[in-house]
Amino acid sequence: MFSKYSVSTCELCNWFFDNIDEVQNVFKQNQVLKEELQDYKTLAFQVNELEKENKELRSLIEIEKAISDYTPIKATVISRSPEQWFEQVKINRGRMHGVEPNMAVSTASGMVGKVIGASQMTSTVQLLSGFDEDNRISAVVDGNEEVFGLVEGYDDETGTLIFRDMTDSGQLEVGQTIISSGMGGVFPRGLLIGEVSSVELDQYGLTKIAHIKPAADLVDINHVMVIDRDIYSPAIDKEKAEEEE
Repeated sequence: MFSKYSVSTCELCNWFFDNIDEVQNVFKQNQVLKEELQDYKTLAFQVNELEKENKELRSLIEIEKAISDYTPIKATVISRSPEQWFEQVKINRGRMHGVEPNMAVSTASGMVGKVIGASQMTSTVQLLSGFDEDNRISAVVDGNEEVFGLVEGYDDETGTLIFRDMTDSGQLEVGQTIISSGMGGVFPRGLLIGEVSSVELDQYGLTKIAHIKPAADLVDINHVMVIDRDIYSPAIDKEKAEEEE
């Protein structure tokens, strides 16, 4: 004889299956919420990327207005080899767009390198982080052109460009802004290169060497501007003449 608190087998089964259904419903709702959360995260990421791209493009427009003496060609980075990640990128503009070797390449933040090869539709850019003594930039201190020299390499350990002061004026100081001088025959005048982070004497104790923190991010590069100098450039014009012979 069952007590008044006894539960029949059928009632127990019903209770069990009802709870199973409830657990399954909760699980399904949880899965839906997870999917919605993932969709939200994806959407938020896309919005952030679009805002970043919009900011970059607006900045490039401002740069374009500021360099009216030159002919800018907007381009986008389309590939980057893992083997040469810190040295080269490929952009979606080539000779048919007016791009030629030795043209300067800049982002909205500052100079990132130069074109070293161009096909009809694409071009290869040598980044400043891949520069050596064979890829020099004639540069000056912005606002004090008595201090000029050469950007002649990149220090991988410090992530800085190496600037050799050719004036020995004693006026090279930390915090100064370095820009291209336009006197080297390749790069246009006035492109922002970076800021002096340290100054020291060379190994012989004769010449001041400055380490320049690049103004542009040399890792996260998406939109760039290839800058064609309209004025006469001995280096570029000589190369074109040799190609035409």
